[in-house]
Amino acid sequence: MKKSFFFSFLLLILAHPVRLLAKDRVLTITITVVDADKGQDGEITDAAIEVMRSGKGKAFKPVLVKKDNTTIIKLPLGNFEYDISVRHPGYRTVVYNFTASQFDYSEVNSEADYEKGKLFVRMKKTPPGTKDGDQSPEVIAVMFNPRTQSMVLKKEKKAPKVDYVARFMMTKKNKTEPEGVAHGRVMLKDTAGTILDSTKTDTKGICVFKQLSPDKKYNVELQKSKDIPDNAQVYLTKENGTIVQKLNISKSGKSFNYEVLPTELSKLTPIADDDDAQLKVQSFSKSSEKEINIVQYIYYDVGQWEISAVASLKFDQIAQIMKDNPNLKLEVGSHTDSNGDDLSNMKLSEKRAQTAVDYLVAKGVPANRVVGKGYGETHLLNRCKNGVDCYEEEHAQNRRTEFRFLKP
Repeated sequence: MKKSFFFSFLLLILAHPVRLLAKDRVLTITITVVDADKGQDGEITDAAIEVMRSGKGKAFKPVLVKKDNTTIIKLPLGNFEYDISVRHPGYRTVVYNFTASQFDYSEVNSEADYEKGKLFVRMKKTPPGTKDGDQSPEVIAVMFNPRTQSMVLKKEKKAPKVDYVARFMMTKKNKTEPEGVAHGRVMLKDTAGTILDSTKTDTKGICVFKQLSPDKKYNVELQKSKDIPDNAQVYLTKENGTIVQKLNISKSGKSFNYEVLPTELSKLTPIADDDDAQLKVQSFSKSSEKEINIVQYIYYDVGQWEISAVASLKFDQIAQIMKDNPNLKLEVGSHTDSNGDDLSNMKLSEKRAQTAVDYLVAKGVPANRVVGKGYGETHLLNRCKNGVDCYEEEHAQNRRTEFRFLKP
C-alpha cells in the first residue's frame, strides 16, 4: 500500500514538476524608477507602483501598492502572470507584463536593466497639455524562467514606419475643376503642436512626410498663402485626386488643418520597391555578376521631367544604395511609351535621365559614378509600337526608369 502511494506521488511530481517545485519559490525584483531623459541620476521618488496577478480563469487582483523610488517586490512563482504598473503625474504610464516561460535567449533582447533581478523603469514625460487617457500605457513584455529565476525583455515586433503622401487641391470661384495647390508650405506637427517636419507641395499639390510611426497621431497643416483665394474650397485628397476631406480654415486664418489618425496610417503599406532594390543589390554585390538592372515605374506629368515628391522616395533609396556601395557605378536609363513622335520622346527621356542624375548628385552621389541616358521609345517591353492600338495599362509598362548597377 505504501509502495503504491509512493509511486503515485512520484508520478504526480514528474507530471507536474513546475507547479510543485515552484510553489514556495519567489521572484525577487528590485525596482528603481527614473526619468528617461536623465537616466539613473534622475530618480523619481514618488511614483506609484502597483502589482497585479492573475491565476487560471481569474481576473487580475491587486497584490501590493508601493510608493517609493526603489521598491523590492517578491512574486510567488507558479501558474501566474503579473502586471507591474508604474504611474506618475506628468509621465506616461509603464506596464511590465511578466510571464513564466522556459525562454530561448535567441528570442529576446539582452538588456542590463533585467540582470540579477534589477529593473530600472525609465518613464517618459508626456507632452505639455496632454490629458489623462490621451496616451496609452507603454506595455513591455518580460519573460522569467522559474528554474533559473532569471528574466529577460521580450523582443517587440514594431510596426514598420510608413511614408504619408498628402495631396492638397482647391476649387476657385466660378470653376468646377479642382487644381493642385502648387508650392504650398505644409507642416507636420505632433499632438502637442511641436513641428516635426516641413516641406512644400509639388506642382500637383503633392507632398510626402517620410518614416511616420503608424501608432501615433499627427497634424498636417497647409499654410494659407496669396495663391489660395479667400473664396477657394480646399480639400485633402489621395494621390489620385479622390477627396478625403474638405478642409476648413483655422481660427487664426493662417492654415488649413487635418488630423492624421493611427487608423489611417496603419492602412498604408511601406513602399516595397525600396526593400526589393536593396535586397537585389546586396545579393548582386556578393555574386560574380558584373551588372544588375532594377526597373522602377516613376510617374511624370505628360511632357514633363520634374521629379515629384512621390518619385523622390525611390530616388532617395537609390542614392542611399550608392552611398552604401562605394565601388558601384550607375547608369540611369529613362524610357517612354510610343505616344507622340519618336524625336520628342527621345528628347524627353534625355531630360528625365539628366534630371535624375542631377537629383542623385545633389543627394551626395559623386558625379563620376553616375550617368544618365535617354532611350525614348527604342526599348519597348511589349507590342505597343507606333500604329498599334494598345490599352493604357500596356503603355504604362513602357514608361519606366531603369537603374543599371555596374561593378568595376
